[in-house]
Order: sequence, then structure tokens, then C-alpha cells
Amino acid sequence: LNTKASDKDTRHVAFSLAGSGLTYKAGDALGVWPVNHFELVDSLVIACNASGSETVTLIDGQMISFRAALLTKLDLFKPQRSLLEVLLECGPAQGDRRRLRELLSEEGEKERDELLTNSDVLDLLRSFPTARVEPQTLVANLRKLAPRLYSISSSPLAHPNEVHLTVGIQKTSKNGRLRFGAASSFLASRVPLGLPVNVFVQPSGHFHPPEDPSKDLIMCGPGTGIAPFRGFLHERAASGATGRNWLFFGDQREETDFLYRDELLDFRGRGILHELDLAF
Repeated sequence: LNTKASDKDTRHVAFSLAGSGLTYKAGDALGVWPVNHFELVDSLVIACNASGSETVTLIDGQMISFRAALLTKLDLFKPQRSLLEVLLECGPAQGDRRRLRELLSEEGEKERDELLTNSDVLDLLRSFPTARVEPQTLVANLRKLAPRLYSISSSPLAHPNEVHLTVGIQKTSKNGRLRFGAASSFLASRVPLGLPVNVFVQPSGHFHPPEDPSKDLIMCGPGTGIAPFRGFLHERAASGATGRNWLFFGDQREETDFLYRDELLDFRGRGILHELDLAF
């Protein structure tokens, strides 16, 4: 949705709901269960001096291969203090042991919190390379992988048997490595066309277009906050709502980041979008 000159990478992602039994309303959210980045998982397997085929047991008792657990079951981005404690117990050399003890001390709290905030699991393993962590030990000290919730950017009236998302791709560089958001990079580059994805609908209690089609609607959607309001506008157009629609939209640069420009200008030209206030 951005031009190549943009600093951002925002994708329009469409799922087929045919045969899924899933239904939604404009304003609901879609939960996506991501698959972690393959290169990150392979690097973690290597850091543990493992093959990836080792059998590990998850907290719920499920037995699965180490690589499959890292791919689909575990959060690899938010390490906990317990992982530092485990590294200290895994026979690190003197220098790494001293550093870990400093971080785990009361005096090291601030530095420890900064390290955990700015590191992922691979960072920690590479920071203390002489500590050898067994696959089962690592698995037992990682959080469960959580689904990511995205505002739905479509209308079931306008897009039957489909659900659309507006996804900002998360990509940063830290500690000499390029980092990718688990779900956003999964949807952008690691889901071949036609491959099923594990999703669920998260209903919204009070965030929907007005039930009375004659009611006016004011929508404020900065950045990718445009997502639900695209769905609202398609819903109002498909239902023949007579109320006026006013949208505030803003992003970085008009020439590169005017998401859904053609659609929004078409809605305005057709008299569906009565007011469009832009901020770039």
C-alpha cells in the first residue's frame, strides 16, 4: 500500500473464509496465530548445539520436535529473567558466569531490564555463548506464542466469504541483526498463496458502524488505524446507508503513504465519503 520510496511497508492481506465457518462484522478483529521466522528458529537450534529433531515436552504435556516448538509454540522475542537464571546454571565459563551474576543481582536490575527489553532469545544465547542450554531447558523457560490481533479492514456485505487486514510490516535492526515481527513478516512473505492460516474472529462489543443507517459517522484513523474504517466505508456503501461519513486520515508522507488513496478518493467522488481530512 506504500510506494517503494516509503520508509514503511504496509500490506493488504485478504483471506478466503470459504468452508471455514467463520463470520464477522465490520469493526471486529482477526486473531492470527503466526509461525516464527525460519532463520531465527534455525539460529536458535544451532545456538543450542542441537539438530532440531529432539523431542521436547510443552507445558501442556504435548510432545513435539524442538524445531516445531520454536516455530509454532513459543515466543522468541520476549525473554524473561528466568532465562538468565537458566544460563547461569548451564555451566558458563568464568567471564559469562560473572556477568550473569551481576545482571541477576539487585544492583544489576536496571541493566538487566534494559537487556531483556532490547534483546530477543537469540541475543541472550549469543551474549553468553559458553552456557550450553539443552532444548528441553530452553523450551521450559520461554513464554507461549500468543496470537496477534488485527483490526479487520473489510465488510462481509461488500466482501462475502473474505476477510481483509491492513498489516504494517515490523522490521528493525538491533545488535547487528535484522528483526522481523512474528505475524507481520509471516503474512507478508512466508504464507504461500493457498496455504491455510490459523485465525479466529475476535468480536467487538461496541465498535461497529451505527445500526441506524441514517446516523452520521465520524472516523479518526491515523496511520494503519485506517483499517477498520475502510471496512466501515465498504459496509456503509454496500448497505446503502444514508448517513454522512467523515474520515480523518494521517500518515508520514502523502506521496508515499496515502493508504487506499484510490478507494478513498473514489468513495468521496461517489458521495459515500462526505468529508476527508488528511494530515501528512
